[in-house]
Amino acid sequence: MGKDPAPFGASGWRRPAASRLAFLVDAERYFGALADALERAREQVLIVGWDVHSRTRLRRDEAGGLPSELGPLLDALARRRRRLRIHVLDWDYSVVLALGREWLPVVQLDWRTHPRVEFCLDPEHPVGACHHQKIVVIDDRVAFSGGLDLTLRRWDASAHAPDDPRRVEHDGRPYDPFHDVQVLVEGEAARDLGDLARTRWRRATGSRLRRPRGASDPWPRGVEPDVENVRITIARSEPAYADRPEVREIESSYLAAVAAARRFIYVENQYLTAARIADVLAARLREPSGPEVVVVAPETCTGWLEEATMGSVRASLVSMLRDADRHDRFRLFHPVHAADPGVRINVHAKVMVVDDRSARVGSANLSNRSMGFDTECDVLIEDDGRTGTRRAIASLRDRLLAEHLGSTPEQVAAAIAEKDSLIRAIEALAEGSASGRSLRPLECAGGEWLEDVLPVPLPTDPPEPLAAGTVLEKVVAEEAVVRRPLAATLAAVLALLAAAALWRVGLVVEWTTPGEIPFHAARLARSSWAFPLVLGAFAGSGLLFVPLAPLVVSCAWILGPLEGFLVASSAAWCAALFGYAVGRFALGRWIRSAASGRFHRVRRFLPRRDAIAVAAFRWIPSPPFALANLLAGAHQVPWASYAAGSALELAPRALALCALSVPALEVVRAPSLASVGAFVALAFPLALADALARRALTPGARYRADAERRDQVQPRSR
Repeated sequence: MGKDPAPFGASGWRRPAASRLAFLVDAERYFGALADALERAREQVLIVGWDVHSRTRLRRDEAGGLPSELGPLLDALARRRRRLRIHVLDWDYSVVLALGREWLPVVQLDWRTHPRVEFCLDPEHPVGACHHQKIVVIDDRVAFSGGLDLTLRRWDASAHAPDDPRRVEHDGRPYDPFHDVQVLVEGEAARDLGDLARTRWRRATGSRLRRPRGASDPWPRGVEPDVENVRITIARSEPAYADRPEVREIESSYLAAVAAARRFIYVENQYLTAARIADVLAARLREPSGPEVVVVAPETCTGWLEEATMGSVRASLVSMLRDADRHDRFRLFHPVHAADPGVRINVHAKVMVVDDRSARVGSANLSNRSMGFDTECDVLIEDDGRTGTRRAIASLRDRLLAEHLGSTPEQVAAAIAEKDSLIRAIEALAEGSASGRSLRPLECAGGEWLEDVLPVPLPTDPPEPLAAGTVLEKVVAEEAVVRRPLAATLAAVLALLAAAALWRVGLVVEWTTPGEIPFHAARLARSSWAFPLVLGAFAGSGLLFVPLAPLVVSCAWILGPLEGFLVASSAAWCAALFGYAVGRFALGRWIRSAASGRFHRVRRFLPRRDAIAVAAFRWIPSPPFALANLLAGAHQVPWASYAAGSALELAPRALALCALSVPALEVVRAPSLASVGAFVALAFPLALADALARRALTPGARYRADAERRDQVQPRSR
């Protein structure tokens, strides 16, 4: 392995030339360069992203009389340049992430801006997937691509000082240091990234955008290129969707680069959960003369929910890599600052440098979903035989390590040459660092407890979209009726954690940190949009398979336990009837076909089709809320019985969840022995009552046998 490999970029989408290329480390450099380039745009600006926020401050001052915030800046530029058209495409995010996003971005970036600033949400992706590319293209002359979104809580200087007064949100609230990398390209490479952005725009909106035809020079002032006249590779990940095939160019290029490594593999990434890439890294570590592998990652995942899910997967893969490391060539580090050890530096970068032969900067995390489930874009440069290209590749690695170690790129390069080892150089510089910045080994333990508690495994990092028929069969299957009532009950008590993790599937959401939830809840409660948004969220859950439990708990947090119960129970009942109507009148035949022979097992729970039977069907741990509604409609349960039975089941469930919301909020806001004890004291009797009710309502063996006999003499519903 590692001998005469295929070209790294052989699996890429396009391999255009870049007349100039620069690596922009951290948002201070990227946002400043972007602001300067935007001000020099003449004809077309394309922005596509996972999250775009109008209040993002690109500069910490008002330069040239232009606004520093993204939305007002785009508006001012459109008014200043008569030929300039600006198109902003933002991921049409899940309702689960709504509190971490800008309220009504279409108002801020479309209605409140000049008509030539056009904003659109991108819904063209499978359920649970997201558009994760972060690309800005200006006049097809320059383009930015990488890991940085144009949103809040991203700006930071490379010093990552714990007390930097500039690192605050637009309302003055500080946030933790944030590290990321973007790449800037010029020329043909920018045009091809423009084609990628225009293709995404056409899929989302149905309209075609023309390539700009005028001449401009928007390369930002003060940015020196790292290399000139270099050919890059653009690699993508896209899920199979709407008759379009799956694209896994990023995964293929990762595998090729790891296979070709000779001495060093340096990685900075938010995650380390991609199973196929971890397997290849493990194989290289087992080789007697394989490369060293150094990974720099955040100490913990963002938020307690993500740490319990994605952190668990990372811990498992790191354990596998350490077991494979027979020759002491693997290290996992996290950055620290001695001035305030409690401040965590969020490593959000997606970078890999292999020897001095290839470097990549992109949007793709080292996670399964970034390899084929989400829409991603990476930019690679490779050794072309020129000294300048190899120097640029090695320089990126040295600059990143110098930042983390409080050193200089020259010192890092000298240490690597002296030690003839990337690991030994890092350890020597970390031990002798006098700046307070350093890299420390990351133990990466914990998280496995979640898999022991939950009755089914969480698909926190899916490699590809799940087929609808497969999901239905798994949920409706007899095996899906949990046979361990106690384990199922414990999972129900932790419904907020389990359900949110199930549908959140590993995305990064900063608002899930404990201190943020009460703030956003109070913010929404004061909003005039609170009631319609709550009703809309519950109604949408009937079709989008959003779990009921986190919606009810969130409603109680926002409106208070009593008002939250009244609103949540009413909204959940309306959502149940809405889903029932869709299942009966729109999707009944498709649901029965997708569930195949297993659909008839639903009949075992609804032999009489009265309100009590409906309540029992809804209470037992079989199909979740949204699917139960669709199945009941497809099974043609009488609507009056379903309405009454749903009310009988939903009201006590909403009451229990709203009662639990008060101590749960205290646990989230200020974890302590007292707050956890209060939560357990209330949760235990509710869990016990739930377990007894489920056991009493679950059909027994004789009941199921009678249902089987009825199925043999009566044709199944079609």
